[in-house]
Amino acid sequence: MPINEYRQKNSGTDWNRVVSSKSKVTITGLDPVKEYEFRVAYIGRNPQITYSDVVMSYVF
Repeated sequence: MPINEYRQKNSGTDWNRVVSSKSKVTITGLDPVKEYEFRVAYIGRNPQITYSDVVMSYVF
Protein backbone atom coordinates (compact mmCIF):
# COMPACT_ATOMS: atom_id res chain seq x y z
CA MET A 1 0.00 0.00 0.00
CA PRO A 2 1.53 3.36 -1.02
CA ILE A 3 2.17 6.15 1.46
CA ASN A 4 2.23 9.65 -0.05
CA GLU A 5 3.58 12.51 2.04
CA TYR A 6 3.82 16.24 1.42
CA ARG A 7 4.61 19.51 3.14
CA GLN A 8 5.22 23.10 2.17
CA LYS A 9 8.89 23.63 1.36
CA ASN A 10 10.97 25.22 4.16
CA SER A 11 7.97 25.17 6.51
CA GLY A 12 9.66 23.10 9.19
CA THR A 13 6.39 21.21 9.71
CA ASP A 14 5.81 17.48 9.87
CA TRP A 15 4.92 15.58 6.73
CA ASN A 16 1.20 15.27 5.92
CA ARG A 17 0.37 11.65 5.09
CA VAL A 18 -2.08 10.32 2.53
CA VAL A 19 -2.44 6.52 2.49
CA SER A 20 -4.18 4.99 -0.49
CA SER A 21 -4.64 1.57 -2.02
CA LYS A 22 -4.04 3.12 -5.46
CA SER A 23 -0.74 4.13 -7.05
CA LYS A 24 -2.16 7.47 -8.23
CA VAL A 25 -3.42 10.03 -5.68
CA THR A 26 -4.89 13.53 -5.97
CA ILE A 27 -3.97 15.80 -3.07
CA THR A 28 -6.38 18.69 -2.52
CA GLY A 29 -6.31 21.76 -0.28
CA LEU A 30 -2.80 22.92 -1.16
CA ASP A 31 -2.09 26.66 -1.18
CA PRO A 32 -1.63 28.10 -4.69
CA VAL A 33 1.69 29.67 -5.71
CA LYS A 34 3.54 27.79 -2.98
CA GLU A 35 6.29 25.20 -3.37
CA TYR A 36 5.72 21.78 -1.84
CA GLU A 37 7.87 18.74 -1.18
CA PHE A 38 6.54 15.27 -1.95
CA ARG A 39 7.78 11.77 -1.19
CA VAL A 40 6.35 8.27 -1.38
CA ALA A 41 6.94 4.89 0.21
CA TYR A 42 5.33 1.48 0.10
CA ILE A 43 4.02 -0.45 3.09
CA GLY A 44 4.69 -4.14 2.61
CA ARG A 45 5.71 -7.09 4.72
CA ASN A 46 8.94 -5.41 5.79
CA PRO A 47 8.21 -3.03 8.71
CA GLN A 48 11.07 -0.75 7.60
CA ILE A 49 9.68 2.14 5.52
CA THR A 50 12.02 3.46 2.82
CA TYR A 51 11.00 6.75 1.25
CA SER A 52 11.70 7.92 -2.28
CA ASP A 53 13.83 10.95 -3.01
CA VAL A 54 11.98 14.20 -2.27
CA VAL A 55 10.48 15.91 -5.32
CA MET A 56 9.61 19.62 -5.22
CA SER A 57 6.91 21.34 -7.23
CA TYR A 58 5.00 24.61 -7.26
CA VAL A 59 1.21 24.44 -6.93
CA PHE A 60 -0.79 26.66 -9.27
